[in-house]
Amino acid sequence: MSPAEHTTDVGAGFVAFDRRWNRAWGLLPYLLVALGLLLTVLTAGLTASELLVVGGVAAVLLGWHGWFVTLHPQWLEHRLLPMAVYFAGLVALSLVLGALAGPFSILVIGCFPMAFVALRGGWAHAGVGVVCLCLLVALGGTRPDPDLVVQVVGAGVLASAVGWAIRRIESEAVQRREAHAELVELHARLQRTTREKEELQQHLVAAARDAGVAAERARLARDFHDTLAQGLAAIGSQLETADEQLDDGQPARVRVRTALGLSRSCLAEARRAVHALRPGALEADDLHGALRSTVTGWQERTGVPCRLTVTGTPVPVDTARQTAVLRIVQEGLSNVAKHAGASTATVTVSYLDDLMMVDVFDDGAGFDPATPAPPGAQGGYGLAAARERLGQVGGRLAVESAPGAGSTLTATVPVVDPAEPAAGDAS
Repeated sequence: MSPAEHTTDVGAGFVAFDRRWNRAWGLLPYLLVALGLLLTVLTAGLTASELLVVGGVAAVLLGWHGWFVTLHPQWLEHRLLPMAVYFAGLVALSLVLGALAGPFSILVIGCFPMAFVALRGGWAHAGVGVVCLCLLVALGGTRPDPDLVVQVVGAGVLASAVGWAIRRIESEAVQRREAHAELVELHARLQRTTREKEELQQHLVAAARDAGVAAERARLARDFHDTLAQGLAAIGSQLETADEQLDDGQPARVRVRTALGLSRSCLAEARRAVHALRPGALEADDLHGALRSTVTGWQERTGVPCRLTVTGTPVPVDTARQTAVLRIVQEGLSNVAKHAGASTATVTVSYLDDLMMVDVFDDGAGFDPATPAPPGAQGGYGLAAARERLGQVGGRLAVESAPGAGSTLTATVPVVDPAEPAAGDAS
């Protein structure tokens, strides 16, 4: 059992004990009246009419107690005036019953504990004094015997001492219950703090991971640019010079031009790799800003109208997912420019609970997705790379098209890793 469960069980035990305790004291007058009636019938030798009167007064007393205590338990020890009226009526009816039938004298004795049930604070001791005074008058008249005074006062002092002790125990029980409630709240607060600490640590680890990945990608981009791309550019420059110096009829010129074409192709691929490793748009802007810049730049280069639409409530995603979405849009628009012959294009970003969907639509020529692309066709590697990039963040890529019906490139990206709970779900 966890500490929270233990403290909660203890607190519930205190509440249940208090409820049973108050219910037991509330039943006391009912039990005393029943006992008094039984003893009266068995031993008092009253006539039927006398028994009827005793029963009527007993019924009035039970109704009195039922109204003030059973039906309004919230008044006990909280509302002084109603409880003072109740206690005065209880004492008076008990004295009347005791005068009508001797066995009902036990009800007057029962008024001692009922003073502490009904009245709060020092008023309970005043109630005990009232009971003592009424007993002295009822038993000894206006000039009671000294021995009777000693006995009644002694009973009152004993009742006050027992009542004080019981209230002290109840007060300590309430203090313990409050202490346990504070302990439960403290434990809950500690759990919340621990969860927040774990979530913060996860965010820090994710941020450190993203920063490390970004730094490594930037290093690779610099290395590619400073070595491979620069080397290919230098080779191309040398081949251009050699091509200019060779005559058209020389066989070597064909080889040089072939090598020049290869160097230019490899340089373009190297620059493409550098661009993919270092998404400058995301360094200068957020995802939506980078997408707007991409769409605007593509529209200016191609002259084809293109619109960016965002639906749903945007949620923040990590750098890897932002990069994947940006690359998908760039690759999709690149393919539209190369192959579609479209008159319009639309990029839609939709947020659906824990998913982000990206659609790149064009109204161009379309194609049959079931027909494999010919070997070496441009754009095939770009889609494969896009699928790989999406797979790294748990996403999927789908292509919908038909000849003459345009094309739609759809990427589905989870906003968090499948094994990672969303913020706020931890319990």
